[in-house]
Amino acid sequence: MFVQRRPLQFQRFLLVGVLFLAGLLVGTVVLKQNLIARLLPAKSEPVVDERIAFIDEMYQLIKREHWELLFDEQLTTLFQKAIEKVAGEKIALTTTDVAGVKTALEQVLAKQESDESKNIVVSDVVNMVLVNLQPFGRSRLLSQSDSQAILNSVTNRNPDANYFDALGVPATASSETVTQGFEQKKNEIIQSSATPEEKKQAQQNVERAYQALDSPAERSRYAETGIESSLYSKNLSIDIYYLRLNSFAPTTYEDIAFALRAVPPQPKQTSLIIDLRGNPGGYIDGLPNVLGALYGPGTKAYQLLKQGQKTDMETKTAKLLGLVQFKKVVILVDQVTGSSAEAMAASLKKYNVGVLVGVPTRGWGTMERLFSVTHQFETGQIFSVLLVQHLTLREDGIPIEGSGVTPDVSILEPDWQQELLKYFNSPTLVAAVQTLVDVR
Repeated sequence: MFVQRRPLQFQRFLLVGVLFLAGLLVGTVVLKQNLIARLLPAKSEPVVDERIAFIDEMYQLIKREHWELLFDEQLTTLFQKAIEKVAGEKIALTTTDVAGVKTALEQVLAKQESDESKNIVVSDVVNMVLVNLQPFGRSRLLSQSDSQAILNSVTNRNPDANYFDALGVPATASSETVTQGFEQKKNEIIQSSATPEEKKQAQQNVERAYQALDSPAERSRYAETGIESSLYSKNLSIDIYYLRLNSFAPTTYEDIAFALRAVPPQPKQTSLIIDLRGNPGGYIDGLPNVLGALYGPGTKAYQLLKQGQKTDMETKTAKLLGLVQFKKVVILVDQVTGSSAEAMAASLKKYNVGVLVGVPTRGWGTMERLFSVTHQFETGQIFSVLLVQHLTLREDGIPIEGSGVTPDVSILEPDWQQELLKYFNSPTLVAAVQTLVDVR
């Protein structure tokens, strides 16, 4: 069959026509969509309420990082009671989870007339929840200045104190001048009309200043950085070396090494007194390093407890050769010895490094950590959270919190000197310990 073909020009014309109609249709659709988009209100991204986001962040942080395993029912109850306390009215949660907490708080915030009052409600609620976590009062919401104060304390930096001024000497003072300033300040305190308690406090302040500036190297470091050494060392006698740890700082391991070089032990010294009295603790992350000075690396020094799980903390640093020569070790503790100082005492007791002498320690067995906050809701303020993340455990596996560490020899017993003699049979060492106990 013969089929007549259409001319090529007609086919091209038809193709162009189809393309034109298609383009017209697409253009009409696009034009219509643009017109509709102009007439309808523009879609905006959902606005994040930083206050509610902050509450969500705090809820998740507590649930994830607090030492105690808290279920939603327990945590929502804490938030509910805090909201009720701040709002001054009963609040019903729609659900026992973070969503229910956020809904309840949104309802309370809706009744507030100003941003300032809303901010106060949110910060008060969170702080109330944190304070009521166990142990009571250890966790809390911190302002920027609060956080800086804690960091200064942990790093042994006190911007409000000047030890050169405390002794009345210049920053370029020699050791002789520092000693003269110390003696003069002591005499001034004795002759002052202050109360006995005020004199005692003033005496402790000048003694601390003197210990910080006694060594030329320590004096130079303090003048340059304002950082005080975390310890003090001296040769008590021909056979006894004395090492007092005032606190735990990030530099304590280095401070010990430095002290052993600045005041090297004498060749005949075989006795060491480690004084942890009055030590409230501090930078517990550095404790494995400090214990490494005595144990060497790889020793399971102590344990931490978090949400039912125990974690062994191993030493990481090398044993300091300056401590190897000591065969008789006494560790002094008192009712102020706390936190990381207690963990150290428990570890030394566990491995029979020495004999603990004193009274039961404070029983402050928590490890707090400072957490930054992503959702900040108050202009000009940066919040952070101090949260109890772990409990420290004693040598027998019992939490130090509320129990403390029991000394091997209690100075409350009338015959404690005889008990200490049974361990070492060293009258010289017992006499030195007796002197330190009497002075304290």
